Amino acid sequence: MQPAAVSIPNQVVVPQTEPQFKDKDAKSINGFLGILLHLILSGFNLGLTATGPGALLLIITGPIWLVMWNSYVIVNPNEAVVNQFFG
Repeated sequence: MQPAAVSIPNQVVVPQTEPQFKDKDAKSINGFLGILLHLILSGFNLGLTATGPGALLLIITGPIWLVMWNSYVIVNPNEAVVNQFFG
């Protein structure tokens, strides 16, 4: 015995009028200023580990210091770069 045939209704495809992505203007700073800020934050974090009671502040500034490493990229002419954070 065969099962009864099931009819599947036709699906209507609605054309997309909205784009699936949106371009956003990115803001950036000079790379030398970024390296200088990174070095200053490194010294600050090393000072916090040496003094001891600044552990709470180190918990806040430590992850910021680590995330900053992901933002150093070299963009050549006629190229594009995408940074993806937390995903």
